This record gives sequence, C-alpha cells and structure tokens, in this order.
Amino acid sequence: MSVQPAAWFRLDNAALVFPAVAGSRYTTVFRISATLTRPVELDRLSTALTRLARRTPYFQVHLRRGLFWYFFEENSGMQRVMADSRNPCRDFNIRGAGRFAYRIRAFGSRIALEVSHILTDGTGAMRFLRSLVAEYLRLGGCRIDAYDDLLDPDSEPDPEENEDAFDRYYRREVPGPDAKGRAWRAPSTVDRHRYFVTTGRVSTTALLALAKSYGVKVTPLLVAMHMEAIESSMHASGSVTRPIRVLVPVNMRSFFPSSTMRNFFLYVDPEIDPRVGEWSFDEKVRIVARQMELGLDRRQLQRHLVRNIGSERNPVLRVVPRTVKDWILAYVYRRVNEPRFSGSLSNLGAVRLPESCGDHVKHLDFMPPPNPVTRTNCGVVTFGDRTSITWASVAHDRTIEREFFRLLVSSGVRVELETNYTELWRDACRTVTDAE
Repeated sequence: MSVQPAAWFRLDNAALVFPAVAGSRYTTVFRISATLTRPVELDRLSTALTRLARRTPYFQVHLRRGLFWYFFEENSGMQRVMADSRNPCRDFNIRGAGRFAYRIRAFGSRIALEVSHILTDGTGAMRFLRSLVAEYLRLGGCRIDAYDDLLDPDSEPDPEENEDAFDRYYRREVPGPDAKGRAWRAPSTVDRHRYFVTTGRVSTTALLALAKSYGVKVTPLLVAMHMEAIESSMHASGSVTRPIRVLVPVNMRSFFPSSTMRNFFLYVDPEIDPRVGEWSFDEKVRIVARQMELGLDRRQLQRHLVRNIGSERNPVLRVVPRTVKDWILAYVYRRVNEPRFSGSLSNLGAVRLPESCGDHVKHLDFMPPPNPVTRTNCGVVTFGDRTSITWASVAHDRTIEREFFRLLVSSGVRVELETNYTELWRDACRTVTDAE
C-alpha cells in the first residue's frame, strides 16, 4: 500500500465532488453528538481534543485548490472547542491556514462533532467522536482496559487509516450499474436560513421486536416507513408521477476490509412505484428488505465502486482544469445524481464504548447534512437501549417527519420527541402523543 506524504494528500474518491457543490445551501456538513450524564468540562475536553489531534494527523488538514484537483494540506493550527448552535450543520470555511474540515462543539452535557463529508464519512466520524469521548472520560478518571477499535492517543497512526480504500478495491473489468431515472420529491419550499431538526428517541428493544415481527432487520423497516411517509405526502399533493426511491448509505468496510478514516461508503437504493398500483405497508417492508439484500451483495457493490472510480480515471476529465471540473461535477450531482432520490436514510447501527465509559453517556445522535434537492433526510444511531432517529430538513413542510413518527407510534413504539423549532412542531407533537 502506498502511503501519502504527511504534508499533503489527495481527496478520496467519494470526496471529489463535495468541494464543487459545497456552499451555504449544500454545506456537506453532518453532525454526530454524544450527550453525557454530567455537564461537559471545557478544559478537560480541550485537553482530550489536543491529545487526539496528535493521533489523527489526517484530520488536521485544510483544503487547498490545485490546478486539476483539490487536495488536503497539513494544518499546523490548533483545533479548539466551540460553543454549540441551535442551527447545526452550517457552512464553514475549511480553506486556508488555521482552518479545519471539522469542529468540536459543546453545550451543557453535549459534545458534538460537525464535519464536512470532504474529510470523512459517518463511520470515520463516529470512530473519532467515540475516541474523543473515551479520552475525555479517561481524563476524568474512567479506566480503559481495552481500546479495541478506538483511537488510543498514545499510539501511532496506522498508515491504512489514511488510505483511499476506493482506489485499493477498484477492478477495471467489472461493469458499472444500470442507470436510473428521476424519483418523486415532496413539493415544498426550501428555507435558506434554518435547518429544521426533529429527533425521536425510542427503545432499541421495542424497535428490534417490531422489526422481528415483520421478519426483517431494523434498517429495511425504517426505510419502508420512510417510503410510507413520502407516499402520504405524494397523495396529499395529488402528484403520483414518479417512483419513490430512498438512498441508503452503506459502510463499505463491512464488505471490503479497511481501517480507513476517510470516506468509504456507497449506497443501495430500494424503491416502489405507486404508479403501478397500491402497496400495503407489509408489502413495502418485504420489497425493501429483498431489494436491500440484493443490493448489499459484494459483487453489486463492486459495480458501484467501479462507476465512481471510473469517472475519476477518465483520461479526458483528468486533464480538465479544476474550475471546469467544478462546474461539471456540480451539474451532474445536482441535476442528475441527487434528483434520482426521494430522500435518504442513513443508519450508523449499534455503537459501543468501553464498559467503564458507557454509564457516563445517555445517548448518541446523528444528523445528516442539509440537502436542498432531497430536502428531508434521516440519520439513525443506536447506543444501548436508546435508538435516535433524526429527521433533518431544509423544507418548510413537516408531513414526512410527522407521518413517519405517527406510523412508528401506531405500531406500538413509544417516541420521545425533541426539536429545534418547537413552535412549528407543537401540533404534530400533540398528534403523535395522542396516538400513544
């Protein structure tokens, strides 16, 4: 494996498009947070961050413009803890000395990591946050007997943590996947200034029992609920014109072994087409589970990987100046790629901390980045018996979130709701509570 020089390195394949589309509306910034049982001590958190920063040099970088591609350059500045904000995932400058592609925020008992997708994906970000929380708790007296996959601040970085795993597993002879057309999207106006966030916390035990009653895993169940909620919005609008297709990111490390802390994800995209007839919820669950099972075959994922890498290696595109690439990549992403999905649901799965640390953490939350095209998207993460389901939206309309939680509650799962826009959600919260 070739190791990039410490002073600079290329963006991974998944990150190449993000600098071209990043801006105030599409920030590429997502958020993972941990809520502790006690208020955060800022001095101790700053010390933990400084120690972890030395262990993760591939995160201590800023973005630079090259003639043909963007690249990361080593940043000698000091990362600092920031106050949290009611409006999360906002755009921030990651170019130039002293700038970083991530930030650590704190408020009350919450520690939050906001990071640009240019730097890493949900799996890499969660590993970093878990390591930061573990170090913070260790400095407070918690004993950590085994780090397992956590990043030990006193250890040396593994060169594989900075690899572009897409490039490692590229196979030129494999054909790319078939192209798909546009999907239906809710016709709602976009708010340019606020990111509306609703988190529903549920019992993991209850959610697993519900999924088991349908004979599926949790993610297909939640995706089917997402489709049901989208279909409610579709029929309310009277516009049954396209299929409903949900993007479900996949952690490729589960299929192609790698310890990379950079982006290494692809996706599956289950769909239903209401134009051909009505589908019961039971049918949606079975269809989604079957499509996801087929899409998660290693050979099918390899086809998506080849398509992504193939465009990067196109000899014509490689010699096109970066400014022209930006225009091409932004156009393809906004006008061709994103319109193929009605929304997205990303599940980071069950997350663990060392046993000595677990009792000090209440729950984790995962918030996807703002997207003015799909508008309303969902992030899911589980810690112990608390599963957090976060809907984040730039749309004014709350139909999808409301219908999703109504369906969950009507299935017997109690939901504890939290939002950053109480005044707009009060009636919907009352509806969900009454359904209990």
